[in-house]
Order: sequence, then C-alpha cells, then structure tokens
Amino acid sequence: MAAEVILYRLGCLIHWAPREQAIRRALRGLPAGVREGARLLDVGSGLGQLSRLARELGLDYLGLEPEDSLRRASSRDFPEARFIDKGASDLEESLGPADLLVLNGVAHHLNETLLKRTLDAARRARGLVLCDHLRLEGETHAFARWLQDRDQGKFVRPYEALRTLPGLELRSSEYFPIGPMGMRFWTYFCNVYTTS
Repeated sequence: MAAEVILYRLGCLIHWAPREQAIRRALRGLPAGVREGARLLDVGSGLGQLSRLARELGLDYLGLEPEDSLRRASSRDFPEARFIDKGASDLEESLGPADLLVLNGVAHHLNETLLKRTLDAARRARGLVLCDHLRLEGETHAFARWLQDRDQGKFVRPYEALRTLPGLELRSSEYFPIGPMGMRFWTYFCNVYTTS
C-alpha cells in the first residue's frame, strides 16, 4: 500500500466521521428539487468515502482525484463509483448543471486564483458544499490556529471570506469539532450554497 494511502487512512481516523456527518446533514437539508437527479461531484475525492453517502442519498457520483495512489485505492474500495484523474484545476470540463459540487477539506489547499476559478465554476452547478477549517478572527484558540497553520494546506482562510459568495445563496452553515476520541482540537465548518 502506498505511503499516501496509509497517511490518508490514518488522518481519516481523526477527521473523517465528523465531516461525513456534517455533509450528510447538509445534503439532506437541501430542497428535494435540488437533490433530485443530481450528481455529487467530489473534488479531491481522496479515498472516495463520499461515494457511499451519494449512494445512500440516491445521487450519482463522480470523484476527481489527481493522486494516482488514492484514486487506485478508491476504485478498489468502491468499484461501483467512478473516479477520474482530475482536480480543481480541471473542474470546468467536468462540472455540469445537475452537479452538487463538494469541496471537503479541499479549499485550504487551493491558492486564491484556483479557489476563485472553482467558486466561479460552482455557480454553473446546482449547489456547493464547502467543508473546511473554521477560522474566526479573534475567536479561534491559539492551539487550533497552530494546528491549522501546520496543515498540509497553506490557505486556511478566515470564515468571513467564505460565508458570502457571489452568485451563491447560503442555505445552511454548521460548525463542528475535529479531534481524536472526542477531543476538540480544532473546528470545521460546513456551508451549503445553492445557485441564486
């Protein structure tokens, strides 16, 4: 098994369950007309775990994962799902008007230019689920900021920069803790937007 896959699986022991639960609540909270006939387009799909959730909710699924070892493991673990060798920079050619775009722990890996392109593309879809590090200026405690600053992603942004997005209507927002064994090491947010 590739080192990237092992490290990803270890990280998932800490952060996966709360993120998946928040995304499940977010998607279930969407109006039926937004979900009906939609495809979940999972950018940076990692090990493809959101394909289970898509199946549970009756959504088609497409995982975009540029890392070969993660994509191979996803295809092995979830043979009924489809994963392609693409990422956020290829979104324009993969995204369709029936898609619900998911950025699950991905935004803090995208520089300003790529995030702007991704959010511009999201306006052509049915909706966007954005799940990432919560950074509230003056409120995020020092240890959480330290952990965020040492994350592999280099672009943890203040929450206010992602709360209101042009051309997208914020439908719901949830904060939730991340940490092993129920310890609250840092906080994530899960925002759901629909196209306005």
